Amino acid sequence: MTQTEDNLHDPLPYLSEVLDTSVFKLGQANIIVAPCHSGKTTAAAKIIQEHASCPESVLYLIDTTAGKEALLTHEDAQKCTRRWIEKIDPRWWTQAPDGDRFVVMTYHQFGYKLIDAPTFPLGLDLIICDEMHNLIKYLGIETANNKKPGAREQHCCRTALETLGALAKRKQHTPLVVVMTATVNTVSERLDSMGVPMEHFDYSGRVRSDSTKQRLYYADLSSVIRQINEKAIIYVPTIEMMKRCAGEVNDGRNVCCLWSVNNPCPMHEKEMTVREALLNTQRIPDDVDLLFFNAAYETSLNIRNEDFNTMVIHNSNPDTQIQVRGRIRHDIEKLYLYDKSHEHMDAYFPQEHLDRFLVSSDVREIAQSMNLKDAKGEKMKWPSIYPLLEKSGFQVSKEVKSGKRGWRIHRLSA
Repeated sequence: MTQTEDNLHDPLPYLSEVLDTSVFKLGQANIIVAPCHSGKTTAAAKIIQEHASCPESVLYLIDTTAGKEALLTHEDAQKCTRRWIEKIDPRWWTQAPDGDRFVVMTYHQFGYKLIDAPTFPLGLDLIICDEMHNLIKYLGIETANNKKPGAREQHCCRTALETLGALAKRKQHTPLVVVMTATVNTVSERLDSMGVPMEHFDYSGRVRSDSTKQRLYYADLSSVIRQINEKAIIYVPTIEMMKRCAGEVNDGRNVCCLWSVNNPCPMHEKEMTVREALLNTQRIPDDVDLLFFNAAYETSLNIRNEDFNTMVIHNSNPDTQIQVRGRIRHDIEKLYLYDKSHEHMDAYFPQEHLDRFLVSSDVREIAQSMNLKDAKGEKMKWPSIYPLLEKSGFQVSKEVKSGKRGWRIHRLSA
């Protein structure tokens, strides 16, 4: 496998220590760009202190229910005032908040409220948009079995996004709109297409972040899980895949799978206990060896267990990879990344097949063992594999030996 090494971790300051909140303006989306684990929650408290006239004039928006729950239990989140956010139920707007708490909502809660009361944000001083890329990327909805949201959910999230864009454009009688993200491209492109003025405040490279010693690429998730002996965290896109992979672990390791509490398929008591521990203490219980989770926790978990130094991300989207890597809040040894388009085949092609004469049965075995899938999810055969090898830095030659036709694979020098 090929590997690269990140820059050594520097003792850089947290975002809250260097963030200049005086530069934020009405009439634009104020976009703070900072890496995961740079201290965005504490920075949010600083923004609230300096831009809100009273606690109830602040709305904090986040992408998932799990993210909201994690925020509500975050120690740093309570530094601004005694209780600066409150866990809300579906009837929250009918219950007047007291003067000592803020409101935190998911984007889809925000959208549903706007459908009933379109002007309510005009009474706010400040709206903080956390993980806004998921409002755009997934429409902010946690759906059953990762299916696409229906028309009602799409309308809800479209309303949320269009309203935030309209509020950011206003220069008077409107809340200040602040966006905080580690993955800015999706947000910037969509706001730009909506004609929303933006100013970026990029703190990348200026504030602390966590390093990754090795980046390793793979194409077959099952083979990676089998070769990992240490404790690991594994991100997969669907509940079905999560359960299948967990079922293949039969070597005595203790496995836990987490998905959305809003899913019709409920988690067992064991999983709910692990989820509660993670959201409340930011630690995985000691008896868990492999933790699987999906998009419901892509941006919401903070994991501080020092003995978890390996992560597997079964998703090829760069934004998702950045966000999921950020769930482990310390430097790690290994990060396995899914190579869906097979651009890094040099990292996982079986070395024992190089520089030897291969007959038809050999290349069929190679195709079988690599278990590569095409864009349609169908298993690839040798005629489709060897052109990818040539694009990945290998020379594939046809040969005849002892009257038999075959191939020889040679790695070209870098």
